[in-house]
Amino acid sequence: MDKINLGLGAPRYQQLAQAIADSIARGEYPVGSLLPGEEDLCRQFNFSRFTVREALRHLQETGLVTRRQGIGTTVIASTPTRKFGHMIESIDQLQQYASETRLIDHVFEDVVADEELAAELGSTPGMKFLRITALRVGADESKPVAWTRIHLAAIYAGVRSSLAEHSGAIGSLVEKLYDQKITAIRQTVSAAAIDEAIADMLDVAPGSPGLRIDRTYAGHDGIPFEFATSIHPGPRFSLSMQLDWMSPG
Repeated sequence: MDKINLGLGAPRYQQLAQAIADSIARGEYPVGSLLPGEEDLCRQFNFSRFTVREALRHLQETGLVTRRQGIGTTVIASTPTRKFGHMIESIDQLQQYASETRLIDHVFEDVVADEELAAELGSTPGMKFLRITALRVGADESKPVAWTRIHLAAIYAGVRSSLAEHSGAIGSLVEKLYDQKITAIRQTVSAAAIDEAIADMLDVAPGSPGLRIDRTYAGHDGIPFEFATSIHPGPRFSLSMQLDWMSPG
């Protein structure tokens, strides 16, 4: 297994996980073989046991290995199950993630928020929306990385005619076509069991674990104009955030 040249960028556990994954892909550890133990990996790379365990956990999540007490870490695949992930530290980074994907199979509805929908969205009863339901796919257009439902203020319904050719977030399309600027996004992340209808579209089993992300986009006037809900299948998606310490004063 190659040595790792540490530098800025990915955390150490991710660098170690990638080095092991590369070794598996080259056939150094065939399917069915055992990886070196934690202590051996610690000595080989001069990493802490915590870093090694995080790297092995990451490899398990991507479907390359399985870990069993008393046996060790067994290689079960030579290539990982694809997982679409992104790290968000700013609105620009969120827009960048969206630009690497696009929405397909759009369904459009003109709706007026009743009290139930308004309560769900955190909007006002009587507010008019363009509701967009779609699947989000990566550049290779393989299995969808999300089912998405968006409620967009009706004054921006003109985006409907441009969506088919647009890659990226709908909010960025609103900014492009209208005198609007996203100034704040409120995000809520929760665990979800994927219901049968959405599971069928995402090609996963009903009840599979998923990640639900609700986002509310506010414009330059501070008023929310877009409410988006996305359901991501657990095996194909991860979300990372970096929190920096801000000293008081």
